[in-house]
Amino acid sequence: MTLHRFQTLLPIARQRVAAIKKEVARIRATSTRLIASLKSVIAKDLTAFGRR
Repeated sequence: MTLHRFQTLLPIARQRVAAIKKEVARIRATSTRLIASLKSVIAKDLTAFGRR
């Protein structure tokens, strides 16, 4: 791999990494929301189960 080729590929790699990081952040935010809603659903189910 020549230095010139490496220098041309570097910005593309940086863009890809940035895009992947953004995607990961988005997925984390979504999963956090999902877990929160699941927890509340489970809590409601447990309280309903406890009342029986």
